[in-house]
Amino acid sequence: MNSDGAEKMINALGTMAEMALVFYRSAASAGATREEATAITQAYLGAMIFGRGKDAGTSGNEDD
Repeated sequence: MNSDGAEKMINALGTMAEMALVFYRSAASAGATREEATAITQAYLGAMIFGRGKDAGTSGNEDD
């Protein structure tokens, strides 16, 4: 990976971390317990990283 690619990766990870923190804090302020906020933030990050439906023709359902 060249330095430009490494910088893009670092920026992407930083962006994801900031979004996850905002998501966690929003869940907590909406009344979720620490455990609940952590669990849904983990699910959020998992969907961001491994999520389906990236293509316009994909609905996200495995049955399609």
